[in-house]
Amino acid sequence: MLIYNKSSALILKKGIYVIKNIITNKVYVGSAARNFIVRYNTHYNLLKKNQHFNKHLQDSWNKYKEENFQFRVLFICENNLYHWEKRAIDLTKALDNQFGYNMNSNINNPPIPSDEARKRQGVTIKKRNLISREYLNKYNSGEISFEDIPIEYNGMTRTAISARNYMTGKKYDNTSHFKVKHTITKAYLEGRKKYSEQKRTELPNIKVISFSGKNLGIFRSSKDIEEISQTSPNIFSEYIKGRFSKPRKGKNVDYLSAFWINKSIKDSTLYKGFAFIKIIMPSEEEISQIITPELSKDAEMPT
Repeated sequence: MLIYNKSSALILKKGIYVIKNIITNKVYVGSAARNFIVRYNTHYNLLKKNQHFNKHLQDSWNKYKEENFQFRVLFICENNLYHWEKRAIDLTKALDNQFGYNMNSNINNPPIPSDEARKRQGVTIKKRNLISREYLNKYNSGEISFEDIPIEYNGMTRTAISARNYMTGKKYDNTSHFKVKHTITKAYLEGRKKYSEQKRTELPNIKVISFSGKNLGIFRSSKDIEEISQTSPNIFSEYIKGRFSKPRKGKNVDYLSAFWINKSIKDSTLYKGFAFIKIIMPSEEEISQIITPELSKDAEMPT
């Protein structure tokens, strides 16, 4: 799902956004009470896991695939988020199944399901669990592969597979085969370096924004950022906000760990005063198709 922003500091603000299907031009309108990064990551992770709370949007995502959806900031507003969200929903006709994915007009107070609706939900869940169990039993017996299980039923199988211990039931009289000595050759090291470079090229770029909102650039991967941070001085030195003022565990105070950078992206949190965002910038043509002219006209709404 592409994310496009007018400025580096914009995505750290509160306001109204849309998720657009560029094939059908349908939109989902939402509000970011914390910041746009959090909402983007929340939607993206739920959709990738097939667990999104909006079934209409999830079904469309499964059908049209990730690359045909775009996330766009409409405008910034610190107050009256629900008012502006409702206005954007009305403007885009997002409640109409023909034009949008929104399912509820009462934004501030979602409706409470009736007892009858809850019973129907319970029956649906039980039915889905029974079908999932049947697929899991067939998978365990070798009748089908994981790819044969429909996406709406493969969650239970995926959980069962991940919970298995690959050593269960295995016994060894001799464990010497676990102690194979490896000779590290020059060719081996060069191969590892080449593989690392290839993987870094395949990963999404990472945009780095300081706490003050300054765009420090777009980098190829978290490992590249880590390597740059180990040089002194570096581009991050002036803006870093760490807990320590002296080198620690052999690392300088400017050191940025690739592990914590990736965790910061996953959890939508700051790390040493920086926001790290995985981002794929769209082309000019893609940008022009993200929102309708009506949305563009309303993008300069006052807060």
